[in-house]
Amino acid sequence: MSKIFKLIFGVTLSSLGIAMVINSNLGAFAITSCNLAISSWTNLPLSVAGIIVESLMIAFATYKGEGLGLSAICNATYGSIMIDVFRFILPQYNWLCIGLVLLPIAWVIIGRVGWGDTGGNLLMNALIKTTGKNVGIIRTIEELVFITIGFIGARNYVTIFSLIITVIIGPIAQFIYKLFNYDPTTIKQKYLIKLKN
Repeated sequence: MSKIFKLIFGVTLSSLGIAMVINSNLGAFAITSCNLAISSWTNLPLSVAGIIVESLMIAFATYKGEGLGLSAICNATYGSIMIDVFRFILPQYNWLCIGLVLLPIAWVIIGRVGWGDTGGNLLMNALIKTTGKNVGIIRTIEELVFITIGFIGARNYVTIFSLIITVIIGPIAQFIYKLFNYDPTTIKQKYLIKLKN
């Protein structure tokens, strides 16, 4: 399987997982709730808000030593658009549990391509390297920051299930990463832009 196919497959799977959670009408992922907040504040489509949030995460992670790679660009653009597409074509149904598992699996696929990572994962990887903490802890803290922004601007998408997702996605990601023997901080990534070595 070629790297470009793996990347497209991983980003599509990630978008599908996010759309499944949103369409469950039980809540949204923390970063998605932040995107929804920006969308509601600005009247921009969710895909455009997603590109803005991804771009900010990528910029900060690049400043902290990660880099801008093709994976981040693909996720920020194609991935954000595909979330809108899947939200439109998927029926309103409780996809929550499936989406929670699909997303970390997609992160493994995207990260293993070696062309960088998604914005949220670049941020997570930079913080793991900086603090020495594990995926479960860092991802949970990252999600708590984003859910706070989401609560301020998209309160109807931030439910008790959103809070549960925020607390458990980090440990789920850590479990999936161990299951697939994946450590994002050890993958040698090829970046288009990298500020620090």
